[in-house]
Amino acid sequence: MKKKILDIAWWGRRILTAVLAGVIVLVASGQGQAADTYSESDVELIAKTVWQEARGIERKAEQAAVVWCILNRVDDDRWGDSIAEVVTAPHQFAYDAGAPVTDELRRLAEDVLERWKREKEGETEVGRVLPAEYVFFDGDGSHNHFRREYEHTGEYWGFEGENPYVEEEK
Repeated sequence: MKKKILDIAWWGRRILTAVLAGVIVLVASGQGQAADTYSESDVELIAKTVWQEARGIERKAEQAAVVWCILNRVDDDRWGDSIAEVVTAPHQFAYDAGAPVTDELRRLAEDVLERWKREKEGETEVGRVLPAEYVFFDGDGSHNHFRREYEHTGEYWGFEGENPYVEEEK
């Protein structure tokens, strides 16, 4: 009987240790980030990613769509639970820690993050320029082409809908 109690205590300590280790990993990695919150670090990660992916693209809505694509992936959970996990995942985005953070791209990142936050709070018309199901894109140097599927099926988002950046693009 005493051996069984010791075995149970031994297993209990192992399970508790594993659970605590998992919690520490989750906290340290940023997993579990609430979708309606973001940090200055998130703004910089996004601005650096947009610099790499869309700095030569003239339309602000197309640049904003890169940010929405990142956030769509955060919401989807297949690529990670945080902005950091999504943009730094291997072979996904052209994130570069050394990329500059321009004032213009910082403002764009903050703007889209605020719209995303409002959407998470229940607002329906936030000026989303890319539907939630679009999680892939490729570019040709002048434009980025957003799609729902990994495979190139020829079905791309045509930027139908209202452009909240139309005044800035004139």
